[in-house]
Amino acid sequence: MTASDSIKKYLILGAALGYDAKQLRPFVTSLNETGYEGETVLLVSPSKTKPGTIETLRSWGVTVEPFETWRLMSACMHFARHVKYLEFLTEHPGYDYILLADTRDIVFQKDPFCLDKSRSLYFFTESETVKIGNCASNSKWIEAGFGALKLQSLSHKTISCSGTVMGNHDGIMAYLSAMISVASKADAASLTVEGIDQGFHNVILHDKLIADIHLMKNQDHIATLGLLGPDDISLAEDGRAINADGTASPIVHQYDYPSHDALYHGIMERYARP
Repeated sequence: MTASDSIKKYLILGAALGYDAKQLRPFVTSLNETGYEGETVLLVSPSKTKPGTIETLRSWGVTVEPFETWRLMSACMHFARHVKYLEFLTEHPGYDYILLADTRDIVFQKDPFCLDKSRSLYFFTESETVKIGNCASNSKWIEAGFGALKLQSLSHKTISCSGTVMGNHDGIMAYLSAMISVASKADAASLTVEGIDQGFHNVILHDKLIADIHLMKNQDHIATLGLLGPDDISLAEDGRAINADGTASPIVHQYDYPSHDALYHGIMERYARP
């Protein structure tokens, strides 16, 4: 982080309901190792998260934000977290740049905000070769929310991951408002489908519901591994995840997929132990 960046206020905001400290250690420890000086806020549910985990998170410098109203919501947690994100950022508007992130399956290898922050909103792609119509999960989410015709219209489109979204305050607020607006127009039953926010996210992108979205190629800043093969990324001797072209993405996501077993075990060996 440069001297000029140090005056800015950065936030990483994620949901960690039901996870324990061991599951979250790779996320928090790897982030701290990058020298990140911004704020990290994780949503937890006291009814699902043990007091010891909450105490440990706080000892690691994480701000814990209770989220119990999820129990009154019929929507799955993947979508419900966005409602809480919007509420939190409405009440805490002072952040300059924000990363909305999954938590259990992310590690950081460099300052997560080391990119062109003049952009108001970043989305990040998954595999460049697998399209929505070629992916059973993404096809299911689009069809569940919007029907077969919508799936047909988006089947040739690139997949973007809803688990990592980055932008300035206005960009993130526009995204969260669009997420809720799209959900209100989707089939009501789809709100209970685990992962449905991914379908909403890709509708926002491909229906151009937000004008200023910068779509970043996979592994340029975030390596999202779920649709990549084992030859696309490997574990270096120093413990870093290295892309096939020799680069190391600042953020590595979905490292726990079976196709990346060696990488997963290397990360857990490095970070999951106290």
